[in-house]
Amino acid sequence: MSQARKPAVFMDRDGTLSHEVGYVNHPNRFRLYPWTATAVRAINQASWLAVVVTNQAGVARGYFPESVFDAVQDRLLRSVESGGARF
Repeated sequence: MSQARKPAVFMDRDGTLSHEVGYVNHPNRFRLYPWTATAVRAINQASWLAVVVTNQAGVARGYFPESVFDAVQDRLLRSVESGGARF
């Protein structure tokens, strides 16, 4: 039995969906681009999957806890969803 395949767009978080500000070691440093929700919504409307990928070396190096990463990701998801889009 073959499985249905769905195209996807993989997007880096920092510098693609949001401003590149160095280590995002506090949720207040996270600044989403104004067009992010619109772009993700267009991907959704094309029936493609919108996937976020991110390498957070600051967590691995102990510069900030994983809870900060979780808070930033939550902020990203809520912002995009409020613009009618989803990851």
